[in-house]
Amino acid sequence: MDYEEDSLDDAIELVGNESRREIVSYLQESDEALVEEVAYHLSCELDMGMREAKIEMRHCHLPMLEDYGVVSYDERSGTFGYDLLNYQSDDDVEQLLEVFEELEE
Repeated sequence: MDYEEDSLDDAIELVGNESRREIVSYLQESDEALVEEVAYHLSCELDMGMREAKIEMRHCHLPMLEDYGVVSYDERSGTFGYDLLNYQSDDDVEQLLEVFEELEE
């Protein structure tokens, strides 16, 4: 999926999913993390198994986040769980995350 630069609709679609909100929030706090660490966080926060979290991340969430430009994904390790994720700030996404956090309280 190709995202248009600065499209608010794309940012809403991105953070409209609870798993992606959790991934981005986690990476906001640490700037970078291993896939394994983020998958563990996701599995704990959303009460799902590690296997399910990794599959969702690999096939759905990480490609979307990377296409949008919020996460860079380094596959050099050769082992998915040990690939490095880097957070890249986006004003629209961060503002929307704040709105979602307020709504969830």
